[in-house]
Amino acid sequence: MSSDLWKHFYKTFYKTMFWGCIIFLLLFFIFKEIGNFLVVEENIKPAEVIVVISGGGMERIDKGIELFKKGNANLLIVTGAAKDNSRSNAKAMYMYARHKGIPSDYMMLERY
Repeated sequence: MSSDLWKHFYKTFYKTMFWGCIIFLLLFFIFKEIGNFLVVEENIKPAEVIVVISGGGMERIDKGIELFKKGNANLLIVTGAAKDNSRSNAKAMYMYARHKGIPSDYMMLERY
């Protein structure tokens, strides 16, 4: 009786692991494609503002600074909340952009 119980346990365990891995991989690739959809890889037309939403490291703010310096907009807006009660991500990006030479007159910081 005990060996039948173990066989059932292992069978259930391996099935669960198999389907868990399949679901994980599907979700991984779905979210990866959604993220790729949000990245612009085409010729960018000038706009009134560039909005940089926090997340994903410094790539977003660096791209926003690059686009601003190329003259794609006259205003750079940074946004993003803090994970805790520390400095917000928007404030960190604002300070970073100032350090990279973006004048404060051409930037807007979203406040929470």
